[in-house]
Amino acid sequence: MKELHVQAAHLTAMTMDAIFAQTVALVNGQPTRGRSGDVCLVLGSVKFIDPYGLVGLCGVLRYLARRFRTLLVVPPVERDLQAT
Repeated sequence: MKELHVQAAHLTAMTMDAIFAQTVALVNGQPTRGRSGDVCLVLGSVKFIDPYGLVGLCGVLRYLARRFRTLLVVPPVERDLQAT
């Protein structure tokens, strides 16, 4: 199973650019047609998500769901996740 660890504590426009790049790097080597393999998106260190970060995260999830057979998401450990 491949894993994508989101290291950023805040999901904003600037940090989402790095996450998009990580996502593309993870998908490289995957077949362009059909879905194969499993992937896990780990959001354990996220503490804040702004609107752009939320939309970007949805885009990343949709992109990964189209490329992999199984998509698992590990939610943030922060109980009081902040968002605007």
